[in-house]
Amino acid sequence: IPDTAAGQLMKLWLEAFNSGERERLVEFRARYAPDQPDHIEQMWQTRRFTGGMEFRRIEAAGEKSLKVIVKERDGDTHALLEVEAVSAEPLRAGKITMQRMETPADLRPARLGDGELVRALEERAEDLAKRSEFAGAVLLARGGEVLLEKAYGWADRESKTANTTKAQFRIGSMG
Repeated sequence: IPDTAAGQLMKLWLEAFNSGERERLVEFRARYAPDQPDHIEQMWQTRRFTGGMEFRRIEAAGEKSLKVIVKERDGDTHALLEVEAVSAEPLRAGKITMQRMETPADLRPARLGDGELVRALEERAEDLAKRSEFAGAVLLARGGEVLLEKAYGWADRESKTANTTKAQFRIGSMG
């Protein structure tokens, strides 16, 4: 990220956003963007949903404007993040926008083999279950062959009853 007013604001905003602390977003707005609309709640919800954003690459850079591609930490969604600087002294932000975008071809994840896919899916499900962000069962099959069938988390948190692949849920399955 370049050492320009827009670059400094981009770094500061990403640090605040990725901190996982709502107060850091409030402080950023108060210090660097007091004249801008208050979108703290929207940013906070986005942060909670994405787990933060990772810088991927610069799309356009100038002294007072910077556009970068970022990727959510907890998924594969990419977004175009744009920061405008109103002034360098004092450092002040203008518009800050983040717009979901189609993943550019060169940033798409590599295709995994079956074994790698199963390991990656198990790791992800286990991580989410440990953080109480996922409880359920996973069935992964290809061509009629079951590659993974495993349950994660609690079927009943109060009684500490573990999920099983035979548990019945009130929601449907995906694709």
